[in-house]
Amino acid sequence: MISVILLSGGVGSRINSAIPKQYLTLKNKEIIDFSFEQLKRFDELVVVADSQYHSKFPGAKLALPGKRRQDSVYNGLLQTTGDWILVHDGARPFINAEMIDRLIEEGQKGVAATLARPVPFTIKEADINRMVTKTLDRSQVWEIQTPQLVRRDILLKGFDLVHEKGIDVTDDVSIAELLGHPVKLVMGSPFNFKITSAEDLKIAEGLVGHL
Repeated sequence: MISVILLSGGVGSRINSAIPKQYLTLKNKEIIDFSFEQLKRFDELVVVADSQYHSKFPGAKLALPGKRRQDSVYNGLLQTTGDWILVHDGARPFINAEMIDRLIEEGQKGVAATLARPVPFTIKEADINRMVTKTLDRSQVWEIQTPQLVRRDILLKGFDLVHEKGIDVTDDVSIAELLGHPVKLVMGSPFNFKITSAEDLKIAEGLVGHL
C-alpha cells in the first residue's frame, strides 16, 4: 500500500502574506486544495498542518508540522502504515494523476524516486562573497520536484541516521542517498513549480484553468 504525506505546514514568510501561502486562493480555490483533491484517492493520506486548519481535510489523517520540513515529514511518517511513502509539498498545486502514476510506476522498481526536470540554463557555483568558483555541467543538473516516493523501511532507517547525526535534508530522497541507495529521476513538468513568492503566485493564477 502507498501512504501519502501532504505537507501543508509552511508559513510562507517569503510571500509576505498574513496567512500561509498554501491557504491563499487561486481563482477562488485554495492552493492546498489542488493537491488534496489529487491525492485523496489514496487509501491513506496524512496531511501535516497546523491544528487550526485540520478541519479543511475531511477523511485524512492529521499530523502537526515540525520546525523544519524534515521534521514535518517525520511527524507525518509516524501516522502512516503503507510500505511506500509518497511525499508532496502542498505549495505545488499543478500535479496531476499522470505525473503521480508515472512516478509510482518508476519508483517501485527501486527504493526511491522523485519527479525532476533537467535544468535548461547555465548554473554556476559561488562562494560566500558571490564569486564564481565553478560552472556546472548543466547536462548533469536536475531541478528536483515533488511528489517523491521512498520505501517505508528506507525512510525509517534513514531518519534514525538523520536524528543520530543531526543531519539536515531538504528533500525526502536525500534520506535514501544517505544510506547509499540509488534514486531514480522521473521526468516532471515545468508547471510543477513551488509557489514561494508573490511572482510565483501571479504565474500560478494565470495557469489555473489552462492545465
